[in-house]
Amino acid sequence: MRLHLSTDGKHFDFETVIPASYEIIARDVGTVMGVLDGERYEGKARFLSPGTHTFVQTSSGHELVVFWAQAVDRHFRPTEW
Repeated sequence: MRLHLSTDGKHFDFETVIPASYEIIARDVGTVMGVLDGERYEGKARFLSPGTHTFVQTSSGHELVVFWAQAVDRHFRPTEW
């Protein structure tokens, strides 16, 4: 799912339905960094339970996407990229 910007441009709220490991990726940066649900995030897969999650970006990068970690490992990317 694509993350949509909040008013400050770095704060994202999103919801997952399927419990699984996900990564936050960007088209124009190798490693997305920030704070995911109150814990430091440095581009690694993170298990997310169903519900609302919050990500605050501290790295550069645009067009952030929450993507299934196994798809990232297999080099899949969103079709619009």
